[in-house]
Amino acid sequence: MRTTGAVLTVVLALAGPQAVAEEKVDPLLFNVPKEVRKVCEETFPGYRALSVGERKEKGQTRYRITFFDPADRTIYGRKDGDEAIMELKQYRFEVTADGKVIEEPRHHVREDRVPKAVIDRYKKWLGDTPPRAMVVGWEAEREKDKDRVFHVWYVVNSVTGYSASFKEDGTLLKENKTGKE
Repeated sequence: MRTTGAVLTVVLALAGPQAVAEEKVDPLLFNVPKEVRKVCEETFPGYRALSVGERKEKGQTRYRITFFDPADRTIYGRKDGDEAIMELKQYRFEVTADGKVIEEPRHHVREDRVPKAVIDRYKKWLGDTPPRAMVVGWEAEREKDKDRVFHVWYVVNSVTGYSASFKEDGTLLKENKTGKE
């Protein structure tokens, strides 16, 4: 084992610092099938894996991967008996070995990762002259064995905000408009 570590150190040293800097694969995702790694990196770009579980279900290999967002500084606190515990928000994601997403927790997504059909329907939903937004945020989720859903929240001011949920094909599922314009 020491020899392998020494050889690896020598190889990395000979390859130079660029080889180490270019390695962006999460260490826990390094050992999963490339299809699983690809869908993880597309769904949770910039997130880090905390754990990877592998199991067989109905003759199919499934992976349950827990992620956290290193850019999110939100800390959740809880008590367990006399112990105070602080944790980062965790996202549990389930995918098959061939990259089919089974379950995806609700999480933030960049607008450029929202499907065109959803963006087109969202713009139609806002109308021709929407009020100027202070904040627009997108989230995605997939409940187990259901369609992926995109949620948007559109904050105009401290009393006015809109939210809507869309299927991946752009179908409006629900909407909410609050406050005054």
